[in-house]
Amino acid sequence: MARQGGRLGEQGTYRLYAKLHRDDPLPIISGADENGVLWKGGRVGFRADRRIGDDDLMLEGETFREAANANDYTGRYLFGRWEQRKGDGAVGTLQAYYNRLGINNGTADDSEDTFDLSYRWSFAPVGRAHLQCRWWLSLDLHRYRPEKWRPDSQHDSE
Repeated sequence: MARQGGRLGEQGTYRLYAKLHRDDPLPIISGADENGVLWKGGRVGFRADRRIGDDDLMLEGETFREAANANDYTGRYLFGRWEQRKGDGAVGTLQAYYNRLGINNGTADDSEDTFDLSYRWSFAPVGRAHLQCRWWLSLDLHRYRPEKWRPDSQHDSE
C-alpha cells in the first residue's frame, strides 16, 4: 500500500493512496472442490478537503478492479460535499455522489450506476429549537448484457 498526503494551500489537505493485492487459494480440504479461488486486484483513490471563508469543501473518489478466477469486478465512485455556515448558526449542505459497479464473468456483462444528490438546510428559528429541511434525488441504472449480444464479442450468431 502506498499513501501520500499534504497541504492544499493554508486551508486545505489532500491524500492519495494505492493498494495492490494477490491472495492465493486457501488450502484444499479433502473431498472439496479442488478449484481454489485466486483473488487479486487493486484500487487507487484520493480525498481533498478545503475551507474557503465559512465554507467547507470535500471531494473524494476511488476506482478499483478485482479478479477472482473467471469473474472480473470493477467500480468507481466520486463523492463531493459543500457545507456552508451562516453567522446565525444555520448550515446548508449540498452533497453529490456517483457510483458504478460492474461484473463480468465471461458470459455476461452486468453494471449498475447510482447517482445521488441531496441538500440539507439546518437552522434554529427560535431559541434552541433546531429544524432541518431536506431534499434529495436518487437514480439507479442497471444494465445486463449477455456476452453474445455485445458488439465487441467474438461469438458468432450464425
